[in-house]
Amino acid sequence: MSKLFSPIQPEAKGTRESQNNKCMLAHKTLLAKAIGKDTKGILSITIYIVAIIAAFIDRRLSLALDTLEAVMWLFPTTV
Repeated sequence: MSKLFSPIQPEAKGTRESQNNKCMLAHKTLLAKAIGKDTKGILSITIYIVAIIAAFIDRRLSLALDTLEAVMWLFPTTV
């Protein structure tokens, strides 16, 4: 392990690794809670992709999809 990532005060062997694992798990769960399922974000990207493809077929359909996506973000997500 490089000196850049070594702890300032040395600890007993094995405890640092278990603490790092706990921190990593806590970080992942906090991040997962903050992001949530993000269905609105995934739906937004999907609508954008469909709107880009629809632009080659009909401009009005693409504009309608973009408008739908923009209006979707006006309403709050219920948790």
